[in-house]
Amino acid sequence: NKMAELVNGRLEILPMPTWRQQCIVKLISLALQAYITERQLGGEVLFAPLPSPLFPGTIREPDILYVRPENIPSDIVDYPDQLDLVMEIVSEGAEARKRDYVDKRLDYARAGITEYWIVDSEFTRITVLSLEGSDYRVHCECNAGDTARSAMFADFAISVDDVFNLS
Repeated sequence: NKMAELVNGRLEILPMPTWRQQCIVKLISLALQAYITERQLGGEVLFAPLPSPLFPGTIREPDILYVRPENIPSDIVDYPDQLDLVMEIVSEGAEARKRDYVDKRLDYARAGITEYWIVDSEFTRITVLSLEGSDYRVHCECNAGDTARSAMFADFAISVDDVFNLS
């Protein structure tokens, strides 16, 4: 009843997602898929569980990911060598918070992932990070009443209230 990631060659056990987290994953991934489809951008929007090798010794499982057409593996049984956008729904607890805000931020930047969203229910906040060189910069930090906007897709946006006001 646990998920796992390989981090610097060691296994890290993660909590299973909650119903609320899965509803958020569904809402955001469907919105992103609709955006990609409407604009005929191609690529794939997928969600965990999907092991994503980042670099030797580290395999993460982003809650939501997008892979541009040119980065889709030629063989369907392989994994992409490059992810273009990842989103994490923060789990409860200090350990999960550190993992998403610090550890994964470093790993995703090292892997060259263009954009990283941190979706945090506890603080009703979505942070969008954009890769500049080898580090992320905050593109936007959005709270209740705000709209989170992608840096990679200029007109992809989602209301913070819509994400967190789930029944």
